[in-house]
Amino acid sequence: MADPDKINLLKKQLKIDSLNIYPSKPTYLEIMPKGASKTSAIEILRKKFNIKQSEILAAGDNYNDMDMIEYAGLGVAMGNAPDEVKKCADFVTLSNDEDGVAEVIKKFCLGN
Repeated sequence: MADPDKINLLKKQLKIDSLNIYPSKPTYLEIMPKGASKTSAIEILRKKFNIKQSEILAAGDNYNDMDMIEYAGLGVAMGNAPDEVKKCADFVTLSNDEDGVAEVIKKFCLGN
């Protein structure tokens, strides 16, 4: 955690191929091994339960969710997500504070 300018500088300076490095908020920089991600966890569950990738719905609100949103059959960005996250999504829902996930479930899973 640090000031956004320091986070951006550190992100630019850290170029290590074996790590995933991205801001999850303007003041947070997340650093983890390449194989550790929300997407890799979804992939493990997908295989374990024999689910098609096209059947997966994933919703996220920040940069650390982008690969998961792009991976899912239906990738959803929350209304409060940064524009870059919204651009990679198939659908943009309401914000977290407006129950955006419930709206997505109603629309795509319950047919309302």
